[in-house]
Amino acid sequence: MKKYLLLFALVFSSLIFPQTVTITETQVKYTVCNYYGASPDFSEYQFNSEHDLGNYNQAQNRWKEWVSCYKISLSGVPSGYAIKSVNLAASITQQEYTPNNFVANVNKLPNNTSLSTASSNAELLYNAISQTNTSIGSFNYSDTLAQDIKSSITSSDFADSYIIIGVYSSPSLNNSMAKISISLTITYYLPINMTIDNNFVDNSGSGTHGQVSVDGSTQIIPSSGISLTRNIGQSLSLSANSPQQDNQSYQRTWHTGATNPSDWERDYVFRSSNQTYSFSVAVDDGGKTYMANLRKVCNLTFSNPGHSITLNGNNYTSSASSSTVEQNTVTASAEGYFVTDGIEHMFLGGWRNSANQLISSTIITATQNDTYTPEYSVQAINPSISFGTTIGQPVQISWTDNPNASVTQYRVHRRVFSNGSWSSDIVIGTVNRGVQSFTDYDFNLGIWKEDILLEYGLTAYYSVNDSWSSGGANTRIYCTYGASMQNNDVAMLQTHSEVPTEYQIDNYPNPFNPTTTINYQLPENGFVTIKVYDMLGKEISTLVNGNRTAGYHNVTFDASRLTSGIYIYTITANNFVQSKKMLLMK
Repeated sequence: MKKYLLLFALVFSSLIFPQTVTITETQVKYTVCNYYGASPDFSEYQFNSEHDLGNYNQAQNRWKEWVSCYKISLSGVPSGYAIKSVNLAASITQQEYTPNNFVANVNKLPNNTSLSTASSNAELLYNAISQTNTSIGSFNYSDTLAQDIKSSITSSDFADSYIIIGVYSSPSLNNSMAKISISLTITYYLPINMTIDNNFVDNSGSGTHGQVSVDGSTQIIPSSGISLTRNIGQSLSLSANSPQQDNQSYQRTWHTGATNPSDWERDYVFRSSNQTYSFSVAVDDGGKTYMANLRKVCNLTFSNPGHSITLNGNNYTSSASSSTVEQNTVTASAEGYFVTDGIEHMFLGGWRNSANQLISSTIITATQNDTYTPEYSVQAINPSISFGTTIGQPVQISWTDNPNASVTQYRVHRRVFSNGSWSSDIVIGTVNRGVQSFTDYDFNLGIWKEDILLEYGLTAYYSVNDSWSSGGANTRIYCTYGASMQNNDVAMLQTHSEVPTEYQIDNYPNPFNPTTTINYQLPENGFVTIKVYDMLGKEISTLVNGNRTAGYHNVTFDASRLTSGIYIYTITANNFVQSKKMLLMK
């Protein structure tokens, strides 16, 4: 028999490193001759060195069936490595008799098959080759059998370091002989490299990313991640350590909630939501990074010195805190309304963080450790007024100053009821703190419910936030025209027909229960809508929806069926849009 050389070929890639071993030498090869006839003559058993396969020989007038058996060593394949493929190649190199009609069959034999050439075992070996159920394939003369037989190879084959391949020709092909060439190419994977890491970074210079458990062993993660070398198919178990402290003063936790849950990712692609993630190393794991996405626990502190806070439905005095996983929310509200030293505070449903950024909601999303203070509408309380008592004398208005020294000025407001409607609210004077009185020479004190109906009121200036309080004329009195006014209805009509120069909307009283009057002024005719919304943006009521003439108007909002809270009213007129808040306190 012609012998073949043993060849080894190594093929590398940058990440997976497959390696191949090609075996073309049949290190142990047996060919047996098995005679069949009416009177078996066991002397005809012989070793044939010229042909690998054959059937009936016409020249000798005898049936002779040759089979070939190959014991192929696997000692060149390192143990423990994953096998990618086992490719078998076979072809007929020489054929005698019956040209172009030779068929060879290939089977894999059990490893314990006897390979003795003694004549007493020849028939047994032939039967083992031709009758085995582990068929690999067949091929014709001029063809090549090329097949991946990995599925036919078992772990015991590699444990014994060899496999046995048997080849026989079809028994129906008489007068045939042939030689064959056979080789086996085994491709296996070298170990691959992968990285294990946590998702938080090191800003302290310590050079670590916390800890993680690999195959049950806790390891400190360097800044570059943990480098692992594993074989394809090897089991790997990763477990995120929780809780643990990062280097930015945050506690990190494995979060299982519905919002922003923790997970394992491979190169930023989701792999598992389990804290412990076990899997078999795959070919495409080479060069990849497995990341444990732990979540920050943010400490949120809400402060309202001297006044109550409601946090997640629980009531607190002055301050409250919550430890919340990042991107999750808390619900926080502050005391809705209170008065301190003559200044009223109305909670506007929002908070300012430590960077003085306004979050216009009672729902706060955790992103970092932070402190929050409530956003209040702050204005001075308007003093109550009283009138002089002498009929026929100019209207004398008196009040007591707001107790807060930062309230430094007062505006005096007036409006007149004429021809079935109220005139616009106008400012008839501004006085400084300490004056505490104002005389309106346009009107004289009249007889109650007999003379002209008017309303007076004050608004106050608070210098701390450079603002005037809301409100206006609201206290009624009956008067007659004074010396500076025409004693007829013409003056009243003139006052009532004054056209404002700008758009404006306001309401009084505010806070209110259960009704408030919304006053608005229009410098020109147009289509007007006034709507009321709750703090979630849901429309509560449409108060005005139609054409209105230029001038002063009002509409009453009845909130008797609503719950206490902050509501928004919005006016849209021509190209003017304005929204304001009002507080219903029952």
